[in-house]
Amino acid sequence: MKATFELFLVRGLLRLISAIGKCASKSFSSKSASMLIFLVGTMAVQTAVAEELVKSVRLQVAAGSYTDELYVGFFSNASDGYDAYDSEKMDNGPTYPAIWTYADGVRLVINGLSPYTGNKQITVGFQAGQTGSFSIKATEILNFTQGTAVVLTDNETGISQDLALNPVYNFTSNAVTSDRFTLTINTATNVDSTTTSTGDTTIVNPTPPGSSDSSTDSTNTDAGNIDPNTTFTAVPTGSGSILVTLKDLSLKGVSISLYTMYGKHITKTAAKDVDTIVGSNLKEGIYIVEVKSKNNRWSQKVSIK
Repeated sequence: MKATFELFLVRGLLRLISAIGKCASKSFSSKSASMLIFLVGTMAVQTAVAEELVKSVRLQVAAGSYTDELYVGFFSNASDGYDAYDSEKMDNGPTYPAIWTYADGVRLVINGLSPYTGNKQITVGFQAGQTGSFSIKATEILNFTQGTAVVLTDNETGISQDLALNPVYNFTSNAVTSDRFTLTINTATNVDSTTTSTGDTTIVNPTPPGSSDSSTDSTNTDAGNIDPNTTFTAVPTGSGSILVTLKDLSLKGVSISLYTMYGKHITKTAAKDVDTIVGSNLKEGIYIVEVKSKNNRWSQKVSIK
């Protein structure tokens, strides 16, 4: 209830920002207001559901120096209809590229959906603004099981591209507005566990359904049954960093990466000894420590309080 109440307050704030943007001078353009809505809304949604490892996709459309973004997340208490987990899309102006999704016919910049069940199709609206070349990039694909396909289908050309493997789709358009794209997220029952990241896109495995949400939660992300607790431990040091201790000494030299709970990369280092300190001046929150060898990958969730 608290999270839902906070989200309703946030949505009111976003509508206020939108109204200000429509009435403000050119120094605070509708484009600026739209980006502020996206940033504030995304941060607020993440804060309100900070105990969830939210499965989410963030897309960015670009034409030259102009960009626009949308966020799709699957939340335990959200619905597919228009609710407190959604933020309306503001009109960027007729000359800017823009993308959005829908809920109950409302254009959205942030679309909070009901829990992901393995397959989802989402209509993506597109405004070109002017004739030219464009790109759509998956800047984040977070917390889905390895092998999950995030396929962008261009309904005009018929081309489909898995953004989890190749995160940038390039295309041309004239100055139209249409529901040009379909985003399909699908998790196969048998997946190849070797592909973990491409370019700036990182897939971080979620906490398995029914697992405990303790301050340190371990998740095995390889295809075998290796217990990550026999591989390494990760615990907060009390001074804004995390101590990673290798229990399997054959793993010396593996890479250790640190991410926020939403998959933003913080740092990466090589394990030169049994103990390795990762991160510095970390704020309170939940982090993902990933240990990666040539053939396997393991992760643990660590809470800094």
